[in-house]
Amino acid sequence: MIDFLNLNQKVAPDFLHQTVALTGIEGLLKNLLKNCSGGELQRVLLARALLNKPNVLILDEPAQTF
Repeated sequence: MIDFLNLNQKVAPDFLHQTVALTGIEGLLKNLLKNCSGGELQRVLLARALLNKPNVLILDEPAQTF
């Protein structure tokens, strides 16, 4: 999982760990990407997007209410 987050980019270890904590994927780091559920995969992809330090991040799914 760490390899996927670092793929094609150099990320400072401190920033990587902060982003992992922010997105709540600490428990997923030992898993293979293919074993993640849909929601877990979305959090991993969000973390990867945040590691690029974007100025704007547009998410395409509206919030759901229960």
